[in-house]
Amino acid sequence: MESARGPGDLAWWVPAVIVGAVALGVFVNLNYMSIHRFYRDRLMEAFMPDLATARAGKPAAARGADEASIHETGYPTPPRGPYHLVNANVVLVDSPEPVRSRRGGDNFIFSPLFFGSNATGWFPAEKFLRGRLSLASAMAISGATLTRITGTAGSGVTRNWAFSLLIAFLKLGLGYWIRNPRFAHTWRMRPNHFHPALYHLFPGNFREDRRFIHLSDGGHFENLALYELIRRKARLILLCDGGADPKFDFFDLTRALRRIWEDFGATIAFQGEESIKRLIPTQPLGFPTGAKAAERGYVEGRITYSDGSDGVLVMLNTTLVEGLDLRILGYRAGHHEFPDEPTSDQFFDPIQFEAYRGLGFHLGKEALAGVPALSQGL
Repeated sequence: MESARGPGDLAWWVPAVIVGAVALGVFVNLNYMSIHRFYRDRLMEAFMPDLATARAGKPAAARGADEASIHETGYPTPPRGPYHLVNANVVLVDSPEPVRSRRGGDNFIFSPLFFGSNATGWFPAEKFLRGRLSLASAMAISGATLTRITGTAGSGVTRNWAFSLLIAFLKLGLGYWIRNPRFAHTWRMRPNHFHPALYHLFPGNFREDRRFIHLSDGGHFENLALYELIRRKARLILLCDGGADPKFDFFDLTRALRRIWEDFGATIAFQGEESIKRLIPTQPLGFPTGAKAAERGYVEGRITYSDGSDGVLVMLNTTLVEGLDLRILGYRAGHHEFPDEPTSDQFFDPIQFEAYRGLGFHLGKEALAGVPALSQGL
């Protein structure tokens, strides 16, 4: 008869499993083990599809966007547009600098030439991660709303450490771990399940002098992507405020104005006929019942920079106005929160998507007709 196996006969499995787990923890990229990758791929397929796929109207992998590095989107001299500035937030809740820790971070950009921020320094885009970071990944990082220990303009429930730990353990965070540009010359390791995953489960490590930094939604620093354009003293800025703001508090705008004044000494004034109150719907629209229309969907502001130079800011806002297509108003009839539906709704159906696209097209056309600086240039 065959004798029964004792516990010792399977003992070799224990160290084998441990070695395998350690190997996976070291060599598997931490960013691929969260829902960030899923989020990134869905955004890429929706907004950056291959041309043939878009024309066919069929869902498919966006292979061109998946392989295109962000540094390849730039052009050689002389400068030609567009020059992408993709805004993210570097999480710095533990920064030794009081302003950064209070804000919860610093504005971090991806561009065809450089990646970085004031806090972390800058590094050439072509050399960073061997030039393999795609525009699609940068876009997804820029929209990584649900990220631990951060929140809109540095505040919110996710700043709570216990809630942040829950997000980390359940792998729900959309944030992205990346090499700190400050150490990119000397540090080649990928983010793994030991460093920084375990290391950053404890307070005190989200700061600008760590080898790995955590990136999140650019709105966690400033939600209108105005900051970097003001830094560059742009003469003409077209700003689209599409945030959910049903009470028209304009909190994204006021926070942006505070940031650019504190850091750059720049101001933006909406005066007289260009007052932002023209964006607030006050007049009955007729259809659908109860809906109200604003005077118009854009206002023009005057930028004054710290050196005395100036510029023009044209701000569009998702508000209802006269003259909208019946298809847009029909969607509003069945969805009373439109066009300020909660941003927690990340799964637009075609009808919802078309309603917002149609509204944006109408408001953009209205602004082009009403602001000479947009149609003629400065």
